[in-house]
Amino acid sequence: MAGPEQDTQEQVWSAMETAARRGQPMCASCQGKKKKTLQVQQGEEGGILGSLWNLGGAWKSGSQQVTDNVLNEDSEYEEDQVDEVTGLVGAHCYTVLAAMEVAADKGKSWFRKERWARLRNPWGSGRWKGPAPKKGNLPFSSAVFGCVGEKVRRGVERSGAQEQQDAPEGPVTETDPGTFWMLLADFIDEFATVCVSEYRPGYISSILPVKPMQTLKGAQTQVSATLRLLASAERTHLGDVKPLHVVISVLQDSDELFTRNKRRKYSSARIEVLEITSPLDSASPTSACPTQGSRHVASSGFGAQREVLLPVELKAGTHYLVIVHWLQASPVSSWNREGTLRVYAPCPARLEHGQGQAVAQREAYEAAAMGPRGACLKEEQGAQLRCWSDRESGTIALCFDASSAPAGLLASLTWKLQNALLQPNFPSCEGSIPVAGEEQHTQLVDLKPGQRQLTVVSWLDPSKSFSANYSWQATADPCSECGAPVGTRVPGRFSGAFRVLSPSDPGGPATLHEECFEKFMMRVAPRCLQCSEAIVRMPGRFAGQFFAYTENQLGNHAAGQVHAECHEEFQKKFAKICLQCGLPVMQLAGQFSGKHFNYKDAHFGKHGNGPVHEECHLAFLQKWAPACSRCKEPLVALPGRFSGIVFKLTGGDGTLQGVVHEECQAAS
Repeated sequence: MAGPEQDTQEQVWSAMETAARRGQPMCASCQGKKKKTLQVQQGEEGGILGSLWNLGGAWKSGSQQVTDNVLNEDSEYEEDQVDEVTGLVGAHCYTVLAAMEVAADKGKSWFRKERWARLRNPWGSGRWKGPAPKKGNLPFSSAVFGCVGEKVRRGVERSGAQEQQDAPEGPVTETDPGTFWMLLADFIDEFATVCVSEYRPGYISSILPVKPMQTLKGAQTQVSATLRLLASAERTHLGDVKPLHVVISVLQDSDELFTRNKRRKYSSARIEVLEITSPLDSASPTSACPTQGSRHVASSGFGAQREVLLPVELKAGTHYLVIVHWLQASPVSSWNREGTLRVYAPCPARLEHGQGQAVAQREAYEAAAMGPRGACLKEEQGAQLRCWSDRESGTIALCFDASSAPAGLLASLTWKLQNALLQPNFPSCEGSIPVAGEEQHTQLVDLKPGQRQLTVVSWLDPSKSFSANYSWQATADPCSECGAPVGTRVPGRFSGAFRVLSPSDPGGPATLHEECFEKFMMRVAPRCLQCSEAIVRMPGRFAGQFFAYTENQLGNHAAGQVHAECHEEFQKKFAKICLQCGLPVMQLAGQFSGKHFNYKDAHFGKHGNGPVHEECHLAFLQKWAPACSRCKEPLVALPGRFSGIVFKLTGGDGTLQGVVHEECQAAS
């Protein structure tokens, strides 16, 4: 809460008019036009004191500390002194008797309304010196102020004499010297707050003394009580149980003496109500009875004031658990006092000290998050991440549900908190993180199939500002290798990066952690025909490139793939041998181009049948081919030197004397 927030004129009028119609007592505190930071306590005696309505910047009930009647330094009035101009008393409470809306101009202007408030000074003297309503206007009231036992005539026919007697010209004159009327605009200007009591005729107050356990400074504690309205349940025409309007309050004692100009210190407190499903075959609730389930009904905001209220609709005969959350005032030694838990209802109520509120809270928060009041943040593979927040108390609950997820649920959250208490595994206090200032925390949730976890963030110190923001990653899609959910960063395990394989990929379709990819591919990838290892990228060993072969393409081998790094050795295994150098006839970088010549057995001699590298061809010919009788070079075509045409040399007797190249013959 950043500061006081002024209620609008419409809000104040609506509250006053409703209270007048119901017959609820009201009072208002006078501070004058310069009132800006007045704070008014909701009564000094015990009881259901009601809501505080802020007219000039005073604190609203349930949001900030509300203290004793203290005149503000900027007020134009003197304390307990009558102002000669307005007739009002400074730092003084007036009884509000009525809130009335009338037609202006003696009822002739129905389209123009005037709003009036009727007040009384408890001193019995001293009136507002401003304008008052005309007598002729009052019978046309559209509101009721029966709270003081007066009868308002509405739509009653009157004779002319009665009209003349009851509504003469001129302002209303009150017989009580302390009672007067004020226009709503003047009332807003001169008064700071209006306190509306929750008192209702026929209601019964049930009480239970409570005392919080002594804890360390700044730590919250809880006190619980079971509640049951002892009345026959009325049902609507649809058969549903008709709820009853109930006001639950916690009233704190103070060990400080009352001083008019000094504020009393009270612990910050708030109220939470849970509906409990009664155990089977149980006639009445007891403090030790286990719960079959619970539901969050309502809660109030923190209030550092004497009495904190929670109006709520409850059903008769139903079991409820009322939890009071306390944050003790400092110093710790001053917090040794009791409080009173009160239930104000149209029927008697059974209040008993309760136990097991932590289990009931967990069930209620889970039910709220998983039900229609919660929001679904993530739903995948049967797992859910749901959120519920309570606007009144500021509580945030995140439910991680892997009860139907075959792979579990993995989630990572980044919290940005200020003045908050983070309980990762509520209601357990283990691992809880209290954040006094502004901090950032990372939470990891790793659930196995069938598990559920609840994380709760609550207000740490209600006297200071509170904020909670979070970002999240959650997944339930399993990794095809390890089975853990994919896509969430887990320090020390997973970086959050992952790979998705299509059906055409080896082992696909599949989703894999980056850390599991190599292991998965080693298991499912095809094997190299040479080294029998997986055809995958392995830094430092294999680049992931390969050559594909059909069956028996080079020799007696199966169809498959060969690493680029293994390709040379694989070819050597199945390639033919060069007749000249004895090396495989294949492409070898920097050595052989892969081009070759094939020769049949005894083509030139006893050299056998096989290929010869292009690079080895000349040496092969020089070794096996017949030589020129003149240059002694092989008698074969050699590009750039010999065309391959030869001439036979014969003697005079016709005998063959030799064979020469065409080029050698021409040269001779």
